[in-house]
Amino acid sequence: MKHGVVVQEHKNWNTKRVYNRGNVMITYRHQPKQLRFESRMVNDTNQHLCGGWFMTEYPSARDVKEATLDQLIAGRKPFAALYYYGRAKARAAASQLDEAGVINKTEKTEGKSWDGKAQYIVYAAQDMTVADIGDLDALSADYADAGIFIDTRPFEGRALSSFFGGGVEGNAWDIGPDMPPWMTGLLLGYPIENTISLTKGWVS
Repeated sequence: MKHGVVVQEHKNWNTKRVYNRGNVMITYRHQPKQLRFESRMVNDTNQHLCGGWFMTEYPSARDVKEATLDQLIAGRKPFAALYYYGRAKARAAASQLDEAGVINKTEKTEGKSWDGKAQYIVYAAQDMTVADIGDLDALSADYADAGIFIDTRPFEGRALSSFFGGGVEGNAWDIGPDMPPWMTGLLLGYPIENTISLTKGWVS
């Protein structure tokens, strides 16, 4: 029974499938066979923790949050926005991040749980700029090979913590008019080849 990330190699490209005990969760097609860009903070685990599905290793949202904290603390994820119900849980997460030297900020939202607990967002980021994640020239070349032309210059000098909340100049950290998909994918540590497939519409 297939489980986890499985890459099928073709002559000119690869196909990546994510399985949950034999069930295909998502398929990324026409992925580049080789990438120039390298970073320990960009990996399949971060994509797996995006919240779109839960593998059996992380059966609940609580476990996914704990795994995301592990990734941040170990330096395997650049940035995250974690949602908690109740101030105590948010404070506990922030305390772990503080101890690890991961920059963080907690904001109260308008949301509430079914039992009336307030919702909080804990933003977390490595103490670095976008350019510190990896070689952005290599990143641009990888996207260009796929027919996607990106301009990294407006982002390369920005501190990752500047994306907390609305970020500077009103830019949200998630995909939007001022935040291209490649930048959101990089910020969250998703595999470059996955974001290429998503951008090109080669996903099912």
